[in-house]
Amino acid sequence: MVLDGRRQICRGWKEKRKKPRKKRKKGLTRAERFANISERCAAGKQKALSHRGDPAGSKKNFEKKKQNQGGTDEQREMWGTGILYKPQDARIPMLMMTTEVYDDLDRVYDNRTSSFKGQDLTPQQQSVIIRICKKEIIADHLTRYGATKQAAEIEKSISSLLGDENMRPKDKKPVEELRLDALVLALEEAGLMENGDLLTYDELIKVLQDEFVKSKKYNYSLDVADQVILDIINSMRYNADLPYIQDLPEEFAPVDEYGEFEPEETEREKENKRFLGITKVNIIKSDKGEN
Repeated sequence: MVLDGRRQICRGWKEKRKKPRKKRKKGLTRAERFANISERCAAGKQKALSHRGDPAGSKKNFEKKKQNQGGTDEQREMWGTGILYKPQDARIPMLMMTTEVYDDLDRVYDNRTSSFKGQDLTPQQQSVIIRICKKEIIADHLTRYGATKQAAEIEKSISSLLGDENMRPKDKKPVEELRLDALVLALEEAGLMENGDLLTYDELIKVLQDEFVKSKKYNYSLDVADQVILDIINSMRYNADLPYIQDLPEEFAPVDEYGEFEPEETEREKENKRFLGITKVNIIKSDKGEN
């Protein structure tokens, strides 16, 4: 009896230890579940492979991202993209590479390289000038927000860079200033000389107007310039307690010598004149004794 009791106790203990078998949920079989997983894996792999090439979706997003960056392709390639400067002081905002910043960098670069006309800059010197331009824009940004101490440190680093490359004005060699062949070559490349001869005055004016003036023509007629000059004169007369004048003296009327203005009054001018209730400025010959 004792033995049977022990057997019953052991049998009951084993039955407690046994975990109940989970019932399989009704639905997909194992083969169907495996097939479903395989299909999802294949779809994910196909989606990943499609973005390795140049699909329409990724190309569209890339073009949209480029448009939001600002600047031209040449500017982004030369100056980079993203954040130009991230200050440690939370009160100073980050300096992002916007269209305005790109234009400022181009302006500083033109000013820096203009002092080296007639000289051959090495790739290292060009790289230094690009770094200096970025530092100048950052220094201006810090000065604008009152961080003069940090701006002064950047100015010192600029001077150090120029000194290391012998690019300061005091580092220039007198021999380089006398390289007439380099000066002539630079003038010919700019179109200001032809076959070693200087251009005539009329030819020079045409080249300057076509190649160096950023805006070749104003998008309004000469009537607008007449109205602006008349308003300036009347403002000065008002400050001098003198009465307004209605007509523009001939000596103050501009002459469109190089065709920079629109030849006829534009539709926008006509609409603005109707809105303001003004007419075309009358130009008269002025007397010397008139106030």
